[in-house]
Amino acid sequence: MIRTRLRTKFIVGFSGLFLLFCLLLLLLVTAQLQRTMKHELRKRGISIARHLAEAAVTPILTENRVALQQILTDYTKNETDIRYIYLVNDRREVLGHSFSSAFPGDLLKIDAPLPRNQTVVVTTVDAGEELIKDVAVTVQGDLARVHVGLSLQVINDSLRQLVWQLLPFAAALLALGALAAFAVASSITRPLAELADAANRLGQGRRDVQVTLKSRDEIGELASAFNRMTQELSQQQHQLEALNQSLEQRIEVALQELRLRDQALIAQNRLAAMGEMINNIAHQWRQPLNNISLIVQNMKYLNGSGQLTQQELAQDVDSTMELIQFMSRTIDDFRNFFRQDKQKQLFSINQTVAKTVALLAPSLTSHNITVQAQQQEEVQAEGYANEYTQVLLNVIANAKEALITREVPDAAIELVITAEAGRSVVTISDNAGGIPDDVLPKIFDPYFTTKHQAHGTGIGLYMSKVIIEQNMGGSLTARNTATGAAFRLEL
Repeated sequence: MIRTRLRTKFIVGFSGLFLLFCLLLLLLVTAQLQRTMKHELRKRGISIARHLAEAAVTPILTENRVALQQILTDYTKNETDIRYIYLVNDRREVLGHSFSSAFPGDLLKIDAPLPRNQTVVVTTVDAGEELIKDVAVTVQGDLARVHVGLSLQVINDSLRQLVWQLLPFAAALLALGALAAFAVASSITRPLAELADAANRLGQGRRDVQVTLKSRDEIGELASAFNRMTQELSQQQHQLEALNQSLEQRIEVALQELRLRDQALIAQNRLAAMGEMINNIAHQWRQPLNNISLIVQNMKYLNGSGQLTQQELAQDVDSTMELIQFMSRTIDDFRNFFRQDKQKQLFSINQTVAKTVALLAPSLTSHNITVQAQQQEEVQAEGYANEYTQVLLNVIANAKEALITREVPDAAIELVITAEAGRSVVTISDNAGGIPDDVLPKIFDPYFTTKHQAHGTGIGLYMSKVIIEQNMGGSLTARNTATGAAFRLEL
């Protein structure tokens, strides 16, 4: 399609230019011929007028009007382009004329005595239907003036006839020019079409495309440049494929290292959480163990004094068993916390928050930290309940650490459970004074901590963000409030 369009443009353009050249040449030749023929007509008119002036001297002097008229008749009979001949004296009397009827008086308007330094005057007369060259010559001694009128129509007819004769020749030249244009266009567009076809195949992904052109002109140089370009593209493609393969291998190695690091971070975070849980177990068991100790001591005392009855023994045994069952349930709760979920499940946000608060309540109470959970409705989410619990534990542990470190009076942690646009939202806020502005953007970075190296690893909040956002498709953000920091968990 490109070849046809380009060839057509070339042929039409070349033919148009050639036609324009032929027309201009024809106009120039016609104009030059017209000037030459007018010049020859003028010379001929002067020659006829002078010859008549010489021949008319004797008839004028002898006043032989018949001889004079015969001379004029002979001239007009033999010359077809002579429109009129007439002689007029200084008194503007017509001595003779070649008209078959009466002499037209309008011709006297162009008659005038010739200047002294001129023997011939040539003027152009508009006769209405044609133009006439009027040649005026003085008869010897100013006896009279001879006017010869030659028609310019003969010149126009001759030129018109010449143009019609040249038209077939011009048409033949135009046809030859079109054939030459077609041949030249074909010689140019054929290699261009091959280049275009090769470029299309190159664009379709073929890298082994080569163009075979033997011409040594600019198109041949273009083909050589195209071949060099395809060779370089092929080499670069092979290099790129090799680089991609190498990159894939390196990326796979890097991803494997990242997975191993994440697994190590998760394990490290779980170990830290396990330490926190052991501390919470100690707080959970302290009161039951103390009560069991008091019951055992009381039973020993009553038995030693003989006051231990069967009813009191049964009551003490029941109380001891209740305390032991409470401690067993506590172990089960902490064991479930460290059990890893395998599949996402729909779980209750309210129950998960309540269970987490129950686990942490003794530890928080021991540091005079009050914890409150506000909820308006039952909220559920799909994900991993134990991992969600781990995130709650990490965030509450950070709030607890800030409250203890800053020795905040009336320390408090508040959890608010809501649902927004079909998503669960849990906001955990404290009154520890907030996070410094230069630290806030970095709190979710791995290994970032403001604590001493012996008291913190900096992975708790990082792993919390990974769990919520990457593992469960939610979001975890933090901001400062008027009294402290607020963490927002969306799932």
